[in-house]
Amino acid sequence: MCIITPKNMICDAAKKEKARADERQGRIAAEKELRRVMDEKLDTSKGYFVQPVGLIYSCFKACLGTPRQGSLAPSTRAKIIFHRSISPDTLDGLEQFSHVWIVFVFHQNTNGKNSRAHEGLRSDSHRHTFRVSIFVLILYLDNSMTIIPTLSLQAKISPPMLKNRVGIFCTRSPHRPNPVGITLAKIQRVSMRERTVYLSGVDLLDETPVLDIKPYIAAYDSLPMALAAEWVSSPQPLIQIEWESNDLVSAIHKLSEKSVHYSNAPTIFVAAILEVLQVDVRSKYQTRRWTSPDYVNYQVVDNVRVQYHFTLLPHQDSDVATLDTALIRILSIEEINLS
Repeated sequence: MCIITPKNMICDAAKKEKARADERQGRIAAEKELRRVMDEKLDTSKGYFVQPVGLIYSCFKACLGTPRQGSLAPSTRAKIIFHRSISPDTLDGLEQFSHVWIVFVFHQNTNGKNSRAHEGLRSDSHRHTFRVSIFVLILYLDNSMTIIPTLSLQAKISPPMLKNRVGIFCTRSPHRPNPVGITLAKIQRVSMRERTVYLSGVDLLDETPVLDIKPYIAAYDSLPMALAAEWVSSPQPLIQIEWESNDLVSAIHKLSEKSVHYSNAPTIFVAAILEVLQVDVRSKYQTRRWTSPDYVNYQVVDNVRVQYHFTLLPHQDSDVATLDTALIRILSIEEINLS
């Protein structure tokens, strides 16, 4: 018969504590050795190797028209599905937060300096370019890989709504030396069983690789006294929208039944489409074509393609037409195949 005494209990607790400390010390030593070997075998001065923890599946299938900030289109939706290698326990407690930071890769960047689509491109662009030889290598679980080179970039660009050039590092442009971004989204719900986080207010493309997520903590992340450039703080005009027919709204409601992100929320689906159209700001080159009377624009949100005309109307007190008096007339709605 074994008699348990307070002294025995103290000894057992001390042994367990020592075992935990030894295990932790051994694990730290092993991790340091692994890091040393990796640094020795891989020249990290030329680049780092990263592996996505999951993919984000959003209502945006193309770069064009995707909001530059998710908060400008709060009705947009997405979900992050984490890879099977990521334990569901990593999401335990996340539901207690309202928002989450998402660290991701700009996987569809086009950084060619001669591309007309490059943000802020001008005839003197050669004076503002620089070359970098670093790259990001994304390794996937099926042993496939994606190499995202960043060979020639603009050092200065013209952000939306700004006529002058500014340095790339004082903007949120996706065309950066390292194609890595961070964005904030609202958490709708968390499913540990599905390894999925459901989101709203998103600005990411479908199938964007996610490197990490971190909870938004207002006490640390919100700085009331923080300053920003005047051009960033200037209000963004909202574009007026008219429907060619009221039947178009009913058509969106019906198509929402087959949508990926709005199957039970037809009203929110309509709101998302309107929000995306209202805040869509394109380059001057794109806007010239965008406002052509014969040009039919389109925007895809989830399983719906919206066709519309865009017009710049003159101010009442002047003949100058700007985005402040822009008007979008939605012409038609059609379903697209998501398979």
